[in-house]
Amino acid sequence: MKTVSIQSIEFYAGSPELTLRSLVVQNNLTYESLIRLKSSVFNKIVNILQKLNPDLDIYSFLNVEDHPNGDIFYKLHTDQIQNTMSFEIIEENKEYKLIRA
Repeated sequence: MKTVSIQSIEFYAGSPELTLRSLVVQNNLTYESLIRLKSSVFNKIVNILQKLNPDLDIYSFLNVEDHPNGDIFYKLHTDQIQNTMSFEIIEENKEYKLIRA
């Protein structure tokens, strides 16, 4: 089973993508990785982290940096919480079935 331990989630306000700094484990192979995802996946990942850590407020680990040029940079550190999940959760290439009503 392939798992991912998220070390941090980084993104700029208004950006269409975010970056996961992570440690990926597959069988006996472990490697660090930067994974770029659509920003729409952020809420899905935060919901999973919240389920893994029900007595913590995940948003309290979110740091906000204001840059002089007006950009706002967000970084969610996950080193102090349970952050290991199945890699399937962050894969974007899943096919969805269209259902007509």
